[in-house]
Amino acid sequence: SSAKVGRSTREIFASEEIAARLPNIPPLPKFQSRSTQPPETANWMVAISPDGIVLHAITDKSSGDPELDRTALTFLRKLPFSPSQENETVWGFVEFQWGSDVLPPAEP
Repeated sequence: SSAKVGRSTREIFASEEIAARLPNIPPLPKFQSRSTQPPETANWMVAISPDGIVLHAITDKSSGDPELDRTALTFLRKLPFSPSQENETVWGFVEFQWGSDVLPPAEP
């Protein structure tokens, strides 16, 4: 899937356990592409500690743009998940669907 005109970048939490522990999603950073091609939907597998800290964020499917992937990964690692009552690490998937607000490559 590719970027669509008029749609902002949004992320979708595919795992119910992860979505339930993220009540407030902070503002997304500006995403700048290094490619003239629309980015693909990207997926990360994430591990959340009982304290709400992102322990691991592993790229499952790249956007096709390394700079975009790095920016999204930095954002994912800083997400403030709420603590869990259960004393175990929870794994789930986060999917970024890119929209029209991805900035084009900077002029040389």
